[in-house]
Amino acid sequence: MSKLLIALATTVALVGPAAVTPAAAQPTMPAEFRGEWCRVDRGDFYVPRKQASANCAPVTMSSSPDYTVNLTANEIEFEDGACKLTSIKNKIVPNVGDGNVVHGKVNLPTGVFTCDGVRRVFFFSNGKGPLRWKERRFFLED
Repeated sequence: MSKLLIALATTVALVGPAAVTPAAAQPTMPAEFRGEWCRVDRGDFYVPRKQASANCAPVTMSSSPDYTVNLTANEIEFEDGACKLTSIKNKIVPNVGDGNVVHGKVNLPTGVFTCDGVRRVFFFSNGKGPLRWKERRFFLED
């Protein structure tokens, strides 16, 4: 019996206490994409509120043509609720401007928000026009 206890004690000493596996890391929206985004001119995308040239009236997460959303580290917030960020993938691409001039590289993430069990895919892109490399667009699929 004492040999068994010695063997068990030796095994515990060599292996150590049971390893605790940390939970999977919560997906996090990069800081530069957080904040209020606004749908303008009945477009199918959002621009940062500070970039919007028109007022954006907050409404609901229904398919209304004009509304604002707020992106936080872990959610997308609507006036009447929020959806959890469930996955995100960084996508590093050339930052192309007017005349196809490349201004370094930029991260334009893609991912999924989950709203009451429904997956909503999102992605970011550059804008259009001469300053497109400085502008960002946010697309959220229904």
